[in-house]
Formats: sequence, C-alpha cells, structure tokens
Amino acid sequence: MNITKTNTDNVNAVLTVNIQKEDYMPQVDKMLQDYRKKVSIKGFRVGHVPAGLVKKMYGNAILFDEVNKLTSETLNKYIQEEKLDILGQPLPKADNNQVVIDINQPADITFEFEIGMVPEFSVPELASIQVSAKKITVSEKDIDKEIDDISLRYGDAEEITDTIQEKDIITFELKELEGKAIKEGGIQNTTVLNEDMIEDKKVRKALAKQKVGDSFTANPFTLVDRDREQVAKNILGIKENIPTILPENFQFTITKVTRLKQSAIDQSLFDKVYGEGNVTSEEDFRNRIKTEIENHTEQIYQNTAKENIYKELMDKIQLDFPETFLKRFIKNTNEKPVSDEQIDLEYPSFVKGMAWNIISTRIAKDNDIKIEMEDVRTFSKEQIKRQFAMYGGGGIDDATLDMLNDNMLKKEDHVRKSFDAALEQKLFDLLISKVKISEEVVTFEDYVNQTK
Repeated sequence: MNITKTNTDNVNAVLTVNIQKEDYMPQVDKMLQDYRKKVSIKGFRVGHVPAGLVKKMYGNAILFDEVNKLTSETLNKYIQEEKLDILGQPLPKADNNQVVIDINQPADITFEFEIGMVPEFSVPELASIQVSAKKITVSEKDIDKEIDDISLRYGDAEEITDTIQEKDIITFELKELEGKAIKEGGIQNTTVLNEDMIEDKKVRKALAKQKVGDSFTANPFTLVDRDREQVAKNILGIKENIPTILPENFQFTITKVTRLKQSAIDQSLFDKVYGEGNVTSEEDFRNRIKTEIENHTEQIYQNTAKENIYKELMDKIQLDFPETFLKRFIKNTNEKPVSDEQIDLEYPSFVKGMAWNIISTRIAKDNDIKIEMEDVRTFSKEQIKRQFAMYGGGGIDDATLDMLNDNMLKKEDHVRKSFDAALEQKLFDLLISKVKISEEVVTFEDYVNQTK
C-alpha cells in the first residue's frame, strides 16, 4: 500500500492511493468468519451458515467498508506525516466511480483524490502596518446630557393633549390613501413612534404645531430611517409575505401622545438604574456614568482599530485559492442540495472568511497565542457580567456570577463560541499593541451626531 502526491499547480494536487489485495483481504476474510458465527439466516442454525452463502450475501458490502476504511486511514496518515496544509478534505475524483470491487475477484485498487492546498503567503511585519482609530473625548457636558437622558428614561409617563414636543412618544393610526381619499380595503394599522425617530424634516416641522386628533399625509418609507422590511412590518403591520410593490401614500392621524417626565436625581433613581444601595450619592452616580461612557468610547476605539487592522491585513495579504476545488467541496459537503448559481453567489464571502481564518491562525501561531480553559471561563464570565450591566444588574455578586457562568459552560455551543471569541480578543490585543495606530480625536457629542 502506498500513496503519492502530484501537484497540479500551487494550490491543487492529486493524491493517488494504491491498495494491494494483500492489504485488505486478510481483514475481510476475518470479518466474514466473524460474521458467519453470528449471522441469522432462515433454514440454518446460528454459526452453521455455509461460508459461501455468507460471502455471496455480505462479501461485497464487507469488502467495500474495509477498503473505504483503509483508504481513509491511509489518506489521513499521509496528510499528517507529510504535514500537508489542506483546505477542507480530500474529494474523490470522478474516475473513482469506475473502480470495480468484487469479493470473488479481489484485485489491487487505485483511488485518486483531489486536494486544495492552503496558498503560500507571508505576514508583513506588524510594526509596519499603519491604521487609524477614533479616539473619543468625554466632557462634563457629555456626562450632564447622559444623566439628563437617564432621568428622562426612568421618569414617569403622562398622556398629554397639547402640541407635540421633542422626544414625545406618538401613537398614529395610519390609513392607505387613493388620491386624497382613504382607500376602501387598503392597508390600515396603528403604530407608535418616538418624535426623534422621524427623519422627514417637513413632517417634524409640522408636528411641532400638531396635537391629538390632527392628521397629515406622508410616505412611511421616507418618514423614518429604517429599511423597507422594517417599515412594512413595524409601521404598516405586514408581518409576512411582504409584497414587492407597496403603497407610499398614507394618512397619519395622531391618536395619543405620551410625554416622559424627568425623574429627580435622588436615591430612588440611583436604585432604579444600578440596583438598591449600589450607588448612594450624586457624586458616585456621576462617576459611575462617566466610567460607563469612557468604557463605551474605549470599546469604540478598539472596534475601529480592529476593523481597520482586519481590512489592512486582508488588503496586504492576497491569497490565491483553488476556486474550482472549493466550489466542488461546498457542493459535496452541503447538508442540503445547493445550485451552482447559489455557490457562485456565496463563494466570495466564503473565501473571505476562509482567508481571514488562515491569516489569523498564522499570526496566532507565529506569536504563540494559545487559549486555555481558564481563558474561556474568564471571557464567558465577563460577557455575562456585561449583559447584566446593560440591564441595570451591574451589582450582581461574584458567587451568583460564578454559578451562572458554570451553568453556561455546561453548554457545548457556548464553550465553542467563548473559545473563538477569547482567541479573537487575544489576537487583536496583540495586533493593537504591535501596529501603528494614528488616533482620530473626536468629541463624544460629534461622534453621536455622526452616527445618528
């Protein structure tokens, strides 16, 4: 039994596996004997079925399984010993279908397998890479505004009948129009929008003079900055089977206006936001908010740096993939049938993800980045802690946090995702420390305005 490799080009090769009958027949004969001892066939006692009958009935199936097993083991061993860096897994050549396996005429067998190779590449010196990242400054004015927003968010709501003001919550009844009249059998729905969600400047100006009972005509698709599907579902009330063409002329009638009344900056507000007794003074409250904003802006800095480092590395390292092989691999290994057209459509994003996986794996290996179970545990715990902080549960004690984390780590999918995320975090921590980052300084207020 032997195996040889023939390169087609730099990223494609063929593995030829030659198996002599002496490699597989001893095991096949043994399996036939074992099968004879336990097989049950009508008219014969167990263990007394004629060997020729067992061979006739089960020989080819046993032979086929043994040859497949031997071929697979041979391939895997060769790939490991030769340290071949392959993409996916070997694919049998179409000619393999012509190989005849016959228990009555055992013979030497030759199989050919196509393999795709990871392209050769080098990672540029990390210190030579230059990227930019947003460095956001936080002022006392920013903290004041955040406190103002929080006190409004946690304040009491009251229904009002006077003219609409900024940040009011408006309930609309909308009806499809045909010309200037309400269309019989047309779309009708009730929806709720915040005043500051409305992007149409003409409508926003008009709302400043309107109150409950007033109406106006508008196009829902330009009224808010949302995509077509979101508007259809959340404003027009069409939850499924969204038509290709939708009407754009609607009457909006204001049926209810709710206004939030700001909460006093006192212990009651502190308890609502951070849990009872976790913040006990306005100074502590202010410092906590300042820390949260700074953590948020630091995360923005990190994310911008990550995104730009990723783009720079992907631009600098161009990988030449075996396209024909990979498309065949996608088709052969997909759980559900997939058309060539669909493969062509998805292939660019597939190889983009594959390229980054190969590049990041090389960088991690070159810099000895490893993830231990303790790294996974720590990352998972921090994620849970962040989730609680987002919903005002930042005061969770360590014992409860550890218990929740232990429960999550019993789930295989959570462990896998935490492992991948922890590895990515370590990788980008290294990259951010190595590459040259020019900081684009912006105020928090300007950044918020840019992202609206």
